[in-house]
Amino acid sequence: MNASWEPALVERMAKLQREILESAFKCLKKGGALVYSTCTFSVEENEGVIHAFLDEHPEAELLDISEGENTFGMSGDTAFDEKVLRVMPHKLPYDGFFIAALRKKGDDAEGCSLKIKRDKQLDSLFYELPPNLSVSHGSNIAYIETGCVLEARPRLGKSGILLWKRAGELSAQSAWELGAELKPDYRAQTGLDGALRYLKGFDTDKTSDYHTPVLYYGEIPVGTVKTVEGRFKNKLDRYFLYGKNIEF
Repeated sequence: MNASWEPALVERMAKLQREILESAFKCLKKGGALVYSTCTFSVEENEGVIHAFLDEHPEAELLDISEGENTFGMSGDTAFDEKVLRVMPHKLPYDGFFIAALRKKGDDAEGCSLKIKRDKQLDSLFYELPPNLSVSHGSNIAYIETGCVLEARPRLGKSGILLWKRAGELSAQSAWELGAELKPDYRAQTGLDGALRYLKGFDTDKTSDYHTPVLYYGEIPVGTVKTVEGRFKNKLDRYFLYGKNIEF
């Protein structure tokens, strides 16, 4: 057991988790859903947080994601416990965790006010994109946002899909999400070996004259690169790497 654990810690964490849930739920449009998940056993941080949230938010409903009696919750409310998913190591061969899914009631078209901000550079890179897509700029960083404009924006560090940190240099997230619409001039092809090397963090051979293309394996966007000294420098964010540069 962690020596720093104490009952007061459970109370603090439950309060923090409730605040995160409140902010995240505000981001949902009507009809949208979110997943609340923790890797703790305490009822206070799991069933307790969801129960209290549902009591105060009649516009929220609990979705049924249970996988049977081995995954029922532990609140004592049968109707509630049979809809959440709790994994206990002595029942299933996994680490312990808790999952609940919440939906914001209503039609996703009800009361939805879209604020469309088109971006000329984005339109130059891609074919037709979803009409409700907008771009949020902050200094050189941009995010792709969809959905309704919120009356009170939650206090989140960032929102949406990271588009780029430097204008024109697409992020891996946006390449994966929008890769099917990227125009041919901004694509660079690689084989299976090249794709695997890229996903392990290695640079690849140059196959395009564009300065910052997206690397593709066939029609599958693998990630972003940058031309440096005759090769494609790997621009994949470090936390996406598979294998952490282990040679194979």
